[in-house]
Amino acid sequence: MKERDMSNKIISGPTVFLSLLITAITLIASMSGEAQNTKSDSTLRPDDRIVFVGDSITGQGWNNADGFIRQIEWALRQKCPDGKMKVIPLGGSGQSVSSWQSVEKNSRVKEAILDVKDVNVKESLDQPAYVVIIMLGMNDLLAPYISEKEADLDAWTGHYKELIAGLRERVKPRVMALASISLCSENPESPKNKVRTAMNARLAGLAKSESCIILPVGEEMLALLQEGRKLKPDFHVTYDFVHPNKAGHLSIAMGMLKGLGENDSARKLSDKYLPDSSFPEKAIK
Repeated sequence: MKERDMSNKIISGPTVFLSLLITAITLIASMSGEAQNTKSDSTLRPDDRIVFVGDSITGQGWNNADGFIRQIEWALRQKCPDGKMKVIPLGGSGQSVSSWQSVEKNSRVKEAILDVKDVNVKESLDQPAYVVIIMLGMNDLLAPYISEKEADLDAWTGHYKELIAGLRERVKPRVMALASISLCSENPESPKNKVRTAMNARLAGLAKSESCIILPVGEEMLALLQEGRKLKPDFHVTYDFVHPNKAGHLSIAMGMLKGLGENDSARKLSDKYLPDSSFPEKAIK
């Protein structure tokens, strides 16, 4: 899955767009604690060092001005402006769960740079991280060797468990969180999304057995898509049916924050966008 630089204007007309966005984000902001193993109280602290492990979506989460990691950082700094919180974006194009195992192991002995050019994987993981957020699975889903067969899901879950163990042993986080896989195509009934549902079910079970938190990223993205489509049939949360657009990044950020018990911070994100009268006229990309 390669990162692509492309824009997609998904809605025009300030009144229609603002109405859609208010409805969709209000819905999302009200949906707290619905995913299994999410937290109702915040698990974060003002001085946390938060490491994001992922693929090109995570890379875009920092490299894009409105990426989900930048949105999360902004929201958390509103809550604790004097805190020493730091976010570490470790996203790499094309990375799967098993390939990230190799990245982690190789970075123990040599430097590695992924999509964020000024962030070194070795240096980042050689330091303690109080919170680790893993969002992987999209490239596994896109690959031909993952299906709904139990053997395929067992193998994928096994690799994920090993990655959790490796990261936990290395950085010793207080919190380990697993983000559900975001939409692959915007049709929930597509074959790939059916496999994604099976993978997310395995992820929920893995989170429970490994004492991790589930972050309802896929659920938030789907909720935003469905609510948006009620008002605008061509509303999108991705620009290429895989990588999130601006609205998609917003849903990822809110899903992560709510999964971590940061419901007030999630609401701050909606407050940031809704009062801006110029926002409806901007292209979402």
